[in-house]
Amino acid sequence: MENLVRQNAERLSLVISGHTHRWRSGVLGKAKLVNVGSDYPVKNLIRLHGLDGSLEVEQYGPN
Repeated sequence: MENLVRQNAERLSLVISGHTHRWRSGVLGKAKLVNVGSDYPVKNLIRLHGLDGSLEVEQYGPN
């Protein structure tokens, strides 16, 4: 997956992925990268604001 994103980063604007248990974000070329990163008891809701591109993360579940 990383190789595909790297090869096409200049053509991508947003890449959303999951599976790992940590929320992460970053930038590669022009592409904004977001990993949802929910865990079994705790779920993340990620809001991407289209006008300014900012991210907001809200967690649901036991703390």
